[in-house]
Amino acid sequence: MDTTNIAPLKAVLQNKLLIQYGGLCSEPLTKASFPHELWDGLASFVQQNKGNSLIQDAMVNLRHGGLIPRVFLILSVLYGSYSYQPDKPHILKDFINMLDEDLDETELRVCEYAEGQTSAFFPELYVVWQNIRQVYGAAEFSLTVLPHTPYHAYSLFVLNRPKSLDGNLRHAALFGELSVLHHQMQTISANMKPGTKPHLTIVK
Repeated sequence: MDTTNIAPLKAVLQNKLLIQYGGLCSEPLTKASFPHELWDGLASFVQQNKGNSLIQDAMVNLRHGGLIPRVFLILSVLYGSYSYQPDKPHILKDFINMLDEDLDETELRVCEYAEGQTSAFFPELYVVWQNIRQVYGAAEFSLTVLPHTPYHAYSLFVLNRPKSLDGNLRHAALFGELSVLHHQMQTISANMKPGTKPHLTIVK
C-alpha cells in the first residue's frame, strides 16, 4: 500500500470510532468482561469497516494467522499489563494505529513489556500466552489435534475457560483443554450451513 494513503485511511477509521462511541470516554471494563468485550469490539469494528483498505490489507497479510486472533492476543496482553482498567474506545484506537505495523515486532515488544508486570489489571493473560507457546513448541504434543495457530488457541482458551486463567495449568492439562476446544470448534463448523462462517468463541 502507498504509505501516503495510510494516514487518511486511519483518520477515517478514527472518525468512525469517535462517532460510534461518542468520543473516547467510556465505562472501564471489568476483569470478568474484558476478554469478551475486547473480542466482540474487534470483530464488530472489523466487520463494519471491512471496506477500508487498511483493514483489507491487514486481513490479507495475516490470512494464515487471522487478524482478529492476532490483535486480540497483542491488545489483551498489553492492556492486561497496565495498572488501570481499560475501556473499549481506547483499545480500538490502538488497534487502528497497529494496522500498518509489523505485528511480529509489536507482539515481541508487548511481551517484553508484559514480562514481570505483576501489579497489573490482568497479568495472567501473559502467563497463559507463554504456556500456550510452550505447548505448541513441545515435541511430546501433537499439533494435529490443536487449533491451527497458537493465536486461535489463545483466543479460544481465554474466551471459553475463564476459571482457568490463573496461568497455573500444567502443560499436559492445557494441551487437553485446547484439544477439547478445537474438537468442539470443528464440530460447530461441520454443522453450520454452507456459506456461513463460524464465530471463534464457543460459549459466552
